[in-house]
Amino acid sequence: MRHVISLGMTCALAFSAALPGTTRDVTASRQSRDSTYVVFDCYYVNFAWLFTMQGDLVDSDGNVIHYKTSDRVALQQIDKERAGDYISRDGLAAKLSWPGNTRVRTIDPALLRAKAALIPGAAAGTVLRGDGGARDAGRNACFAYLPEQGGRRLKVIELGTYGTIKDAKTTNTAPAARDLLKGLQTDALR
Repeated sequence: MRHVISLGMTCALAFSAALPGTTRDVTASRQSRDSTYVVFDCYYVNFAWLFTMQGDLVDSDGNVIHYKTSDRVALQQIDKERAGDYISRDGLAAKLSWPGNTRVRTIDPALLRAKAALIPGAAAGTVLRGDGGARDAGRNACFAYLPEQGGRRLKVIELGTYGTIKDAKTTNTAPAARDLLKGLQTDALR
């Protein structure tokens, strides 16, 4: 489990300067921001033993938010909001208000715009799926989201999986997807 937590934190650390002070609960502030949406989300989920899901997302305000849940219903509610390659902005934004979320960083707006500009290129790739070589190890993935229809819905772009131990492996063939995935895994975005 220690390896999983470090992967989640690595994703968060990939995004620039430390937020002054300590982490804080962001539930209340996120609920009141109608225009905020999720831009990137990297997570690990394991259904095998005790359901757990944790990850880090970046919202359109540049906040890197760490989340963790064992609430299957919360995840099912988000899944209901998805239709094919799209998800409602409000449905995905539910992750922003999960209890216990903490903002761990804020990234520079110019950097966020530059990385978000790569999302259309990542959307042009083909997602290849394969066996990750493990069983009951869980699944991880990184996604990017592209606003459409005036921002009411988001196009879901799978960037791929990260790390070496997982049940399944996905790879997005677009160079932009590989660049974004690498940046979400390392400190390359500092």
